[in-house]
Amino acid sequence: MSGVDETHDPARVSWVGGAAGGDFPVQNLPIGIFSVPGEQRRAGIAIGDFVLDLAAAADLLDAEWRDDFSLPVLNSWLARGPSTHRALRRRLSDLLTDEHFRD
Repeated sequence: MSGVDETHDPARVSWVGGAAGGDFPVQNLPIGIFSVPGEQRRAGIAIGDFVLDLAAAADLLDAEWRDDFSLPVLNSWLARGPSTHRALRRRLSDLLTDEHFRD
């Protein structure tokens, strides 16, 4: 089974500044843990020159995923498996390419 789907389409363009032509275009959405001073570490997605805070964007994501993204580790999220990971990737790709979600 190939991991390539519509989210990898080179014609997809994100409204996020710096996403086109950089290391983290909408076709490459790596998940990781990030932190800012004085706050708890949590899950985020690299996009362009930014990190999308998945805990802050939780209202736009599946309710079952919300607790996972507020944790300082990805263990719970990773345990959900590939089909759930693909569902997140599709949702994020849609959010990051639809101008409606820019604000």
